[in-house]
Amino acid sequence: MDAGRNAGVVWLATYKPSKRPEWFTRFAGRHRAVRCRMAGVVPAPPMDDRCWREAQSVAAATPNLELHSTVPHETVGEFLQDSALLAHSSCSEGFPNVFLEAWAYGLPSVTSFDPDGILERERLGACREDYGAWESALERRLSDPAMRRAEGARARAYVCQSHAPDRIHGRLAEVLHRVLRDSSTGVSREMRIPVG
Repeated sequence: MDAGRNAGVVWLATYKPSKRPEWFTRFAGRHRAVRCRMAGVVPAPPMDDRCWREAQSVAAATPNLELHSTVPHETVGEFLQDSALLAHSSCSEGFPNVFLEAWAYGLPSVTSFDPDGILERERLGACREDYGAWESALERRLSDPAMRRAEGARARAYVCQSHAPDRIHGRLAEVLHRVLRDSSTGVSREMRIPVG
């Protein structure tokens, strides 16, 4: 996709407090000219779906905010299509799959969490931990198609170089062989998968 040509912003996560969906709904409300699309898992009982209900309420009064529940994995590409940026507002994560999905499509990211500093180090977007700076980073990229295009191209290249199946299969096979070998000899130790 051409992040420089596209104009919308997407958010894809779970509707729960730690993901801070209210950051994205606030952004949509403050930027009525920007198409904002939001999708994610709606927590089922006994978990609390308050964040989903709050997002529905904001979307009802915000014409530029399109709200969805879970997007099946096979349609994530369609959901990301025509977007310029991925907005990620979670305060803590492991390594979000949504980053890899967006980067594979050439979308830069503005986040509030940067796993191992990859986003900033590889210049795939921006990481800002407070709402004001996060919003400013989104605004800056929305006003600069060349920046989005360059960050998106680096994001796609990063995924291809570091996370493509031919890069991962060999490392995974090594770890699995070690686990099988050690379990058959009764050796118990912590196994760590090397990250590239």
